[in-house]
Amino acid sequence: MPLSLTIPRHGGVHIGDRKLEIVSTNLLVRVRLDDGSEFALSDHTMAEILPDIRVGLTPSSTRTKVCLAIEAPRTVPIRRVVPKPSLDDL
Repeated sequence: MPLSLTIPRHGGVHIGDRKLEIVSTNLLVRVRLDDGSEFALSDHTMAEILPDIRVGLTPSSTRTKVCLAIEAPRTVPIRRVVPKPSLDDL
C-alpha cells in the first residue's frame, strides 16, 4: 500500500538520501530528483524514479497542492520538505 503525502506547490520530499521536488502543477504535475531527472506524474500510473521506488498522484491532487502516492521499501525513510515562503504565496 503506498504512502500518501500532501505536498504544497514548490515543496518536496526526501526519499532515502535523495530529494524529490515538485516542479510544475500546471497541466501536468512534474517532479525532479536532485540529479536533474524529471518525471511526469498522473493518478493513473506510477513512475519508477529510483530502483524499487515508485511515485504517482492520488485523485485528490490540485493545482496548489499535490498528493503523492509513494511506494518504497519500509527501510527507506521518507520525509516531507517544508518550502520556504515566497512572495508568490502571499
